[in-house]
Amino acid sequence: MAASAKAPTVAEQAAPRRVLGLSATSLRLGLGATAVVLVSGGVFWYQTRPKEPTPSERLRAALKHLDEGRSREAREIAKDLEQSQYRDPAFAAGVEYVLGMAAFQVAEADQNGPDRQDYVVAASYLKEAGLRALSEEYQPSWAYAYGRSLFQTNSPTAARPLLETAVRQRASQSTAAGEMLASIYLDPSVRTPELLEKALAFNTLARDAAVETADRSRLLRQHAEILLAQNHLTEAAAALAAIVRNPEDEPHEDVLQARILMADRRYAEATRLLEPVVSDERLYRATVRQATYLMGLIADQEALALLRAQGKTGTDDLVRIRDLRQRAITWLQRTLDRFDRTDEALAANVYLGDLLRQDGSHEKSLACYGAALRSAPAVSEFTNPWISLNDVRSRVLAAWESWLAQGRYNDAIALTEVMTPLFPQDQAYELAARAHERWADESEAGLAGQTETVKKVKLVELRMLRRLTGTAYARLAQLRRSAATYPDALWQSAEQYRRGQDFENSVKQLDLFLETSPTNLLATARVRRGEVLLDLDRLDESLKELQEVVAKFPTDPAVFGAEYLIGTARMERKELELADAAWRKVLGSDQLTPDAKEWQKSLLALARLQFERGALERREAESGAIAVDPAAVRARWTSASVRWAESIQLYEEYLVRYAQDATAPEARFYLARALQQHADWLQYQLELAETETARQRLAANIRSTRERSLLMQQQLQRHLQVERQLDHLDLRGLRLLDNTMLEVPQVLFALERYDEAIAAYNEAANSAPQSAQLLTAYVQMARCYSRLGKKVEARSLLEQARVILNQKQIPDASFQAPDTNLTPEEWGEFLDRALQTLL
Repeated sequence: MAASAKAPTVAEQAAPRRVLGLSATSLRLGLGATAVVLVSGGVFWYQTRPKEPTPSERLRAALKHLDEGRSREAREIAKDLEQSQYRDPAFAAGVEYVLGMAAFQVAEADQNGPDRQDYVVAASYLKEAGLRALSEEYQPSWAYAYGRSLFQTNSPTAARPLLETAVRQRASQSTAAGEMLASIYLDPSVRTPELLEKALAFNTLARDAAVETADRSRLLRQHAEILLAQNHLTEAAAALAAIVRNPEDEPHEDVLQARILMADRRYAEATRLLEPVVSDERLYRATVRQATYLMGLIADQEALALLRAQGKTGTDDLVRIRDLRQRAITWLQRTLDRFDRTDEALAANVYLGDLLRQDGSHEKSLACYGAALRSAPAVSEFTNPWISLNDVRSRVLAAWESWLAQGRYNDAIALTEVMTPLFPQDQAYELAARAHERWADESEAGLAGQTETVKKVKLVELRMLRRLTGTAYARLAQLRRSAATYPDALWQSAEQYRRGQDFENSVKQLDLFLETSPTNLLATARVRRGEVLLDLDRLDESLKELQEVVAKFPTDPAVFGAEYLIGTARMERKELELADAAWRKVLGSDQLTPDAKEWQKSLLALARLQFERGALERREAESGAIAVDPAAVRARWTSASVRWAESIQLYEEYLVRYAQDATAPEARFYLARALQQHADWLQYQLELAETETARQRLAANIRSTRERSLLMQQQLQRHLQVERQLDHLDLRGLRLLDNTMLEVPQVLFALERYDEAIAAYNEAANSAPQSAQLLTAYVQMARCYSRLGKKVEARSLLEQARVILNQKQIPDASFQAPDTNLTPEEWGEFLDRALQTLL
């Protein structure tokens, strides 16, 4: 077994160790000395090492790099600072400023042409810098760089105030800023005489500072552009002639020269200059498209010049005008086909839209206007060297008005749907609503003189148009909720819905209108609401609304309309006394004249009410309920006679005042019937008369009253028959004619003119072969024959009536009021009794 290792003694444990021949004590001393040396060296290194720059110092370094044109180095520093979200307390916009200026410098230094994306990046950072605290010393350079970046990215409108700031602060680049401002001021949308003068001054400064021939040529072209805009044509041509000709730029200068010639109405010379440009495919695309567009414009302008002078020209010029217009259309269409989505295409679409509309190609015209409007940028960024924003708007509005005038409402409305963004949305909605309303108004006016067959179709269309108009105004109102015109749009919407018989939507819009707490139309709106509720048969709600108007607005003129409608609601509720009181209140007002519609309608309504109440009391007098009480019967007859007398008086007054009104035929019919009822009252008195003198007087009065009623009915019948032949009677008029056809023989029967009555009843029967009134006519003819002693003829007519009834030759729908109050079964029973008694 191996011996175990011997454990060290205490002395051995205490003895120093040796390492590589060194004792442990020597080793410890060496290590200690090394540590001292290392610590001393570290302290020396720490004290003498280079210091790390602070973020603020790094930002200053980046700004210095910018000043020295070392944009990439500046950008790298700023990117690091951006990632660490550093914000300098003394220059809060510093990081964004450096990043924006660096991108701008890179774009400007690109020898192959600036990269638009670099300008986009520059504009983005410089915009952010502008939102933060920007040191005053950096304002001029920031304004110029930001303005130029926007200018180079097709945002001249936004660039303008920045470039003006750069010029105003006399930045080192103010001359270049002025040149860009001159270009901006040339835009047709902003140019004014004052701005053109400023543009000329900026251009002059830039030309004086220009050294390179190319720069001077560019500025001379701009100088000529400004003078052309000022209509200084001779000076513009001189400026163009001063340019040192460069073969590459000659086509561009030819285009400008052609524009000067166009302004001077030298169309043939302008055309000769442009023809080689448009046919040379080697030229710059921009030059060719400008020339192509101008060829169309020249032809259009020449045609307009000849058109203005056509009073002094002959037929040859008219042919020339037509040819020039067609030439203009061809060139403008070529511009669109070859150069879509360009400034020239937008302007060409507008002008082509005008030409096509004037030539009657309305659908193509609408397509052109729509293409121009859809391709246009937002209003704030609208720029176009050929046409101003105002000119686009005015031409589009002229097209809208032209189509309205021609009755091309669909085209006008379709145009409003593509007007935004060049037109405010609410303006486009308003124009659409107005077009719908005009369409509806014209359709309604066109109903006058139309046949009733046509009217039936047109009325359906008219109601739909009114509803569409209501919807259009409702859409406008929704958009104008916070505008002062919001209530007006709601009111228009409610009215159009009501006229379209969409009463549910009308009352909704009226409720919204009332929520606006209107000051001027409050009472009127509530009356209208009551009227619409009445149309919806919501009688209780209507009555409550109208009564509140009377109570709360006693001095408002709308109260008279409320009172009339209260009478109508009361009548619908069978509250005859209250209806009577309401209409008398209107007629008794000392503030209303017979010219007022409320007065006219109340007069007619009261006349009809008195007639109906008289007829009701007569039925009560003739009923079995009070037949045993002669005093009660007489009281009913007397009361009825008073009502008929007033009805006659009211109807006569109505016909004197409103003889030409559309309601006059109905008034004449009921006046004639009231006279018949009055004659029946006189007949009742005759039967009670005790002296021969009284009987003779009453008999004469009865005959004259019935003769008067007969004459009125016959005149009305002839008038209505003529109107029917002309197809001018609506359903109400046809019903009125049917009634006169039965009333005339009825009066003849009462006058004992039986042969005439039979002929009249026969005419009535032939005019209504599928109406229950046919049975009435047969029964009445049978009565006439019976009175004449011709029982066989009487029985034959009653049997014919029974056959007609049994064979169901009359539709079930005819056995309803107002044709008859009897069911087919009740008619059968009546005819059976009549046959048994032979009347």
